[in-house]
Amino acid sequence: MNRIFLSTALAGMLWACNPNTPTSNSGNLVEYDPKVEEILSQMTLKEKIGQMTQITLDTVADLSYDTITLDMNALSKHIQEYGVGSFLNCAGQARTRDQWNYVIGEMQRLAMEESRLNIPILYGIDAIHGTNYTVDATLFPQQVGLAATWNPGLVEEAAAMSAYETRA
Repeated sequence: MNRIFLSTALAGMLWACNPNTPTSNSGNLVEYDPKVEEILSQMTLKEKIGQMTQITLDTVADLSYDTITLDMNALSKHIQEYGVGSFLNCAGQARTRDQWNYVIGEMQRLAMEESRLNIPILYGIDAIHGTNYTVDATLFPQQVGLAATWNPGLVEEAAAMSAYETRA
């Protein structure tokens, strides 16, 4: 009896892995914005690789205890020469909204005004349970703690608050 069950289960799993099985979106091609296609056609391979590269903030900034000082030469080199398209927040200490506005604003300004194709920076922020790196922001329990409440509405409210506070 067990052999029959296992054989049937195995056959079902193998059938489900069939690459020829049609999917629900077969044939539905996604249309891209023509501007995206135009920019991609102008990009070199090096620029495409750069756009897919994410480095941490400390590669272009001095992160002392209470300030962030951007190294504009390093930032310029990473954006203009290497084409880096994304930076990840790793400040270590909470900063004020004004400090974050300045840092991210300068990165965007440089990318939009001084790079060849003027592609904006994607700036990654670690805010999975609140706006961790911003002074006076709200912090929430980690996801496992929120899940333990069994209250999806509460989790949604916490996520909405984090999104709002992250907009600094």
